[in-house]
Amino acid sequence: MTVLPIVARELRVSSRRWGTYVLRLGAATAAIALAAIVYLFISNEGSTSPAAMGKIIFGVLNGFAFLYALLIGVRVTSDCISSEKREGTLGLLFLTDLKGLDIVLGKLVASALDAFYALVATLPVLAIPILLGSVTPGEIWRATISLLCTALFSVCTGLLVSAFSVVERKATVGTFLLIAFLAAGVPLVLLLISSYLQLADEWQWLFALSPGTSMVAALANNPREISWELYWASISITLGYAVCFAGVAALVVPRIWQQRVEEKSSRGGPQGSAAAREQRQQLLDLSPTCWLGGRGRLRGVWLWVFLTCAMVGWLWAYAEDPSNMLLLPMNMAWMFFVQGVIKVFVASDSVRTYTEEFKQGALELILCTPLTVREIIRGQFMNVVRSFRWPIMVLLAVDVFFLLVGGVQSYDLESGRVIQWFAAMIVFFVIDCAAITVVGLWHGLIGRNSRQALTSALVRILVLPWIMFGLLNLVASVGMRSNIPEGMQLPVFIALSLMINGLFAWQAWEQLHQNLRLIAAARYGGARPAGWWAGLGRLWRRLLPGRRTA
Repeated sequence: MTVLPIVARELRVSSRRWGTYVLRLGAATAAIALAAIVYLFISNEGSTSPAAMGKIIFGVLNGFAFLYALLIGVRVTSDCISSEKREGTLGLLFLTDLKGLDIVLGKLVASALDAFYALVATLPVLAIPILLGSVTPGEIWRATISLLCTALFSVCTGLLVSAFSVVERKATVGTFLLIAFLAAGVPLVLLLISSYLQLADEWQWLFALSPGTSMVAALANNPREISWELYWASISITLGYAVCFAGVAALVVPRIWQQRVEEKSSRGGPQGSAAAREQRQQLLDLSPTCWLGGRGRLRGVWLWVFLTCAMVGWLWAYAEDPSNMLLLPMNMAWMFFVQGVIKVFVASDSVRTYTEEFKQGALELILCTPLTVREIIRGQFMNVVRSFRWPIMVLLAVDVFFLLVGGVQSYDLESGRVIQWFAAMIVFFVIDCAAITVVGLWHGLIGRNSRQALTSALVRILVLPWIMFGLLNLVASVGMRSNIPEGMQLPVFIALSLMINGLFAWQAWEQLHQNLRLIAAARYGGARPAGWWAGLGRLWRRLLPGRRTA
């Protein structure tokens, strides 16, 4: 008898899937390119020793790898069980001899195997800085163990939340919040307590409750900086989280497989005061699709909660150190984070527009009305704009305030460059929000699920410009033996961002207008338009005719 039959089957399927090999190759290539970019950027400065250079490269690589390992559960396992409950197929698995543990481990392997392969492919790159000195083999092994344990913790967290959830959006948000609380919330609370109440040495072990403590301890080569016992305690607790979360999921899955999506009584129908009903009637006359997408009464509440928490955090930091919090670089980093979170909100709302309508069959009903495709798309775009216009305007006002205060406080050549980047960040915040709305609508329509569509939209609009900018610096460092001049860095980045955003936004806008009806008909057996990724897969199979992907 085969032990864990679902796991064995998924391993065989993954070994035949060409995407498994491409993902591993891409992850290793990206890690090598990142190390090369950091190395050439630092070496061209000419003031950093090789030992310090190796330490910086090692820290940057581990930072990106740890962030990937920490968020991997949100991407791959947060909806793996809840999707089965929505489709009503989870109960079919219990008609066999499978147990809850078999199903949970099978879902874990099926969802997270490729992501684990990508993480493992980057681990040998971590050993490259050892050639430059100052990085010991002990640091490499400790960082490797920390990354693998963190990734296991993340995917098991997704399994736990998915086992108790039915709605995809709630499962994804719940997984992210639980990971964020354990990884960042716990140490933040402890730091706040220690800033007012001095923690005794016997209470320092509480920092081991966070998975991030293991990575911080792994990068500390000096045991006087942070105790190695604290590192092993954090590793043990992180593994304990993973085992407990997976065990709880295995216990509850046989008992909650009958859950269904609950009906929401708060949606639909004219509610509220007479003024609100009149306003909604005007919106219905203006654009029925905009009215249909904006029926949620609690839309935007979480965004305002986040903005309030961000402002409260800034005010608290200002009360602790007023002079430091008025500096332009500090406020620029602060607002870069806040703007990034709002862009994720915008992308998530755009992606969810078509993802929910396509799954519920509402898209076909909308296309049966006299509305044209252009009117439908315009209404859905207006719906996103209406949901985020006031938060974006408030944040822009705060950005301009920080820019004016920082510029008046001190102005020299260095701060002048910071002001230029700050002003460009404000302008591109609006451009990125508009571009990511259009791209999110398109990928929400063609994506397998909202998580995959959200990742695709964010990578194209927010990540790709920085990747291209880094590659240009790499080419300049190799060809001209120097980085891009400081006076040219901002114009080059602006040109790259405008080109990439414009290209993807135009392509998504054209595809929406041309293929909206075609994709809606594909639900009933029609042909779906093939994307560039499918074409790349066909090219791969032609180059390797002996390999089969079945």
